[in-house]
Amino acid sequence: MRLSDADIRAVITELERQQGRASGAAVRAELHRRHGARGGVARIYRLLDEARRGARHEDSLSLADRVRELEQQLAAMTERAERAEHRELVHQDRAAVEIHALREKLREREVGNRTQGVQHEQFMRAFREVVALRKRVAELEAREARRARSDFAETQADEDVFE
Repeated sequence: MRLSDADIRAVITELERQQGRASGAAVRAELHRRHGARGGVARIYRLLDEARRGARHEDSLSLADRVRELEQQLAAMTERAERAEHRELVHQDRAAVEIHALREKLREREVGNRTQGVQHEQFMRAFREVVALRKRVAELEAREARRARSDFAETQADEDVFE
């Protein structure tokens, strides 16, 4: 009796589902049990090799899909982080301007009508304060970016553990 490739592949698939990895001897024994014929050794091993290569190809495709998905997630996170950083800079600049304006208003009330305009010393104090605030903002943003990167790395490590 001549066995078809489809019959042999069906036995291989079933044994791999049951046992995880089918051996040539197990396939031949199962074929003999079901069909009364064992099939040729070379033919059985050729079909086993084809089935294994197909499974490896499917695994590599799923890994490639996962890599693409992770790259997209990384790009989205990077974009969100950049937008957040920009918003924070704008917010800090606005706050610095408001602080400066309020301090100037307070100084004007304290000085009263004695002086007109802003004294050079007052301007320089406010300017130094704005520079110091910007440096502080840059430090905080750098710290936050490092924290976000480490959180992302931990998340990826956790996901790798569960896969």
